[in-house]
Amino acid sequence: MPSLNEKIFLPISIFVLNVVFAVFKFVLVSAVAASFAIYAKYGGEYANSVRWVRSAGYLELFHTLRNTHSRKTVPRSVKWAIVLAFFATLAASFLDKGIAVFVKPATRSGTKSTAVRVSQQYLPASKQTMFLGWNVAVPQGATVRKTMEATLAGPIANPNLVPGQIYEPVHSDYKATCLDFGFKFQDFILRNDTGCGAITPHFLTVSELPQYGLTQRSSNRWSLTMEARPGQGTYNLLDSPLGLSYQIVNAQSQNFSDCYLYESYRHRGPLDMSHDVTAFPKTSTTKCFHDNGGITALSVTTTRFAHLDPSYDFESVDKIFANESNELLLSMNETLANMTMTTDPGQSQNVTSFAWVELRLTNSTVDLYACGTSVGLSLGESKPAEEEIVSTYECIYAIISVVQFTKEVDGDIRKARGDKSFVTTRSSDTETTITNYITLEYPPTIKGSKAAPISIKNMTEDNLSVVDYMARLGYNFYADFADEKLYVMYNYADVLTGLEVPFWVLVIAGIILIISFAIWQYTFWLLSTPHNSSVYSIIRNRIAAKSNTQVPKLMRFQFEPLMFEGVKLLPEHIESFPEDVKVDVNPDDHY
Repeated sequence: MPSLNEKIFLPISIFVLNVVFAVFKFVLVSAVAASFAIYAKYGGEYANSVRWVRSAGYLELFHTLRNTHSRKTVPRSVKWAIVLAFFATLAASFLDKGIAVFVKPATRSGTKSTAVRVSQQYLPASKQTMFLGWNVAVPQGATVRKTMEATLAGPIANPNLVPGQIYEPVHSDYKATCLDFGFKFQDFILRNDTGCGAITPHFLTVSELPQYGLTQRSSNRWSLTMEARPGQGTYNLLDSPLGLSYQIVNAQSQNFSDCYLYESYRHRGPLDMSHDVTAFPKTSTTKCFHDNGGITALSVTTTRFAHLDPSYDFESVDKIFANESNELLLSMNETLANMTMTTDPGQSQNVTSFAWVELRLTNSTVDLYACGTSVGLSLGESKPAEEEIVSTYECIYAIISVVQFTKEVDGDIRKARGDKSFVTTRSSDTETTITNYITLEYPPTIKGSKAAPISIKNMTEDNLSVVDYMARLGYNFYADFADEKLYVMYNYADVLTGLEVPFWVLVIAGIILIISFAIWQYTFWLLSTPHNSSVYSIIRNRIAAKSNTQVPKLMRFQFEPLMFEGVKLLPEHIESFPEDVKVDVNPDDHY
């Protein structure tokens, strides 16, 4: 049984809903009339008058209440009955409108079927590869998981969409096979491989780093200082995409294979701003299928910012991350607190570049925070022909997640691939092609003229959500980069249009309908005719009984004198009074 707050889908149209409301209103109005029929039988001498006045409408009820309010001879209970008649009739007329407020148009999927869709994709000419069109922005207010689902269910992955059908990529639980990873950074071994795999973040364009210092702050925390002198590497250590490799070992053959991922990042060029975010958060993810039957899902979320300043600005960093400090940021603050950066114009070839890296490994997630000195060239304002050195701090914060797992291959997707191998990794002795499945960008929220601060917590949650969804998809979302084809297995169903209503509204409406129908049927079958008939019916039946003749159902009526079918309704002495003469009527006399 659904909970009271659960919304129930009703596969009906607005027309059917209006018919249901009309029946509901008819039963409810009939029940109110039936209730006053019961009151007419047991409510005393005025009860029938109240019932007949109620049937005349709201205005008649209002005038009757106003005229009887000051009459002491009319019992208080009768006056309250008139008030109740007014509001009961009003409620019966508008209750269906109140229920309609909670009814909303909705769609649902019908009976589900499963199918594999194969789509042609296109690759750019690059070793760092991703199918064209798979750089996706996450809309404001949407979750990264919903954005991925919508992308996979859209025309980029399924060009032959059938209108009127809902598509959902097939996903399921998975079993993680490695929970304790080895850990490296660049060529520095931070934690030895435990036998199932090792994760290695690195900057792609940084090669020779002959001088470095390593400090292990705890079992899962490290700090590094790296230095590159002229001729020993790049000046801008962080002017490079962050790469990620995950290496697994085949216990049977003792061979190993790697899974690679890269951060989707391009430098904006010479910086002309201070304390600015150079790259808002974005997530890149991939998935690798190994020859031992295992699967690896990788995900990295990064953001970058720079300071056109000879010193590291702690206050600016706090503002960028909304004062959401953690041990990595605090440690970097401590390292760079007394450090300044100086350069001499025209001496760019003699500049030494530094980078400071803070690392933390928590379960299968790595937090990386790095800042480094960068040197660029820009034109001076006073002397356009002259070049001057622009020295900056450039920083990156990254969250890296990895899931190594196993899953069964569905027969349909294996058949769609013609029983070809799913293995996508290459051994370390061959040229490596880095292949990303998808990149998700998070446009900033603009408040006034400024972007809202970046949340490390949200970055972490989004990154974990992406890698978890990639693992849940397993073989059902497979990119064949060699053949430039994408395979996706869907659950699909026809779209059913209908209405959605909270369960508690249905319960209350059902109870009201049952009670109303019971009251109505009670008066119809068990109550005597005079108490559930109109004044007209009572007069007609009395004329027929007294005259012992057939009286038509529809009688002729005239006002002067007051007559039905030639039978006077009032005594002669009352009919003879002029209309402007007031007649005192004894309230105890009832006609």
